[in-house]
Amino acid sequence: MLYEILATYDRVDLVFNNAGLGVIGECRDTDFYDWKYAFDLNFFGVFYGSQYAYELMLKQGSGQIVNTSSLAGLIDGLAVVGPYSTTKHAVAAYTRTLRAEARSLGIKVNLVCPGVVSTPITEGSAFIKGGEGYRQYSRDTLAKGIAPEEAAHHILKGVSSNKAVIVFPFIAKVFLFIARISPLAVRLGMDKMLKDYRKKYREG
Repeated sequence: MLYEILATYDRVDLVFNNAGLGVIGECRDTDFYDWKYAFDLNFFGVFYGSQYAYELMLKQGSGQIVNTSSLAGLIDGLAVVGPYSTTKHAVAAYTRTLRAEARSLGIKVNLVCPGVVSTPITEGSAFIKGGEGYRQYSRDTLAKGIAPEEAAHHILKGVSSNKAVIVFPFIAKVFLFIARISPLAVRLGMDKMLKDYRKKYREG
């Protein structure tokens, strides 16, 4: 696709890499293939797009790469979403490294870390021993998130100002702040969430 754009317009100025599906379940319930599935899409989907874009932008001496991770890629120890969170951490680490290296070469790189956005991501996600009950719970949670159009507004605003890490909405910024100043609060919250998950949703 990028090479088709290059052939038509003779340059590539802005690339958004946005890939994500969930692999949801406790680590004890997942296997190698569950983790590979998560990494193939969530990490390598972003990585390949970034690397190809970077190669083209290096030749032209300018451009901007925007990679979507997640708030889950900035906070440690999120129970039940291990494969998803781990891949999003990988996207965040890779993108920050790319930004550091690309800055002096005339290329901008931005990391997008949204909180809850109302999308149908659960429909293609794998729920390991969580069953339909936890899928529906996830749907209900996402339904309370911000609209994609609002998310796009936040992203474009951050991209235009070349913000290193774009976090939204406001509640996501609050949660991230709490996680940074009080890891214990996050751990206690995760303990409660995990207990509820095991009691209400985990099968077997």
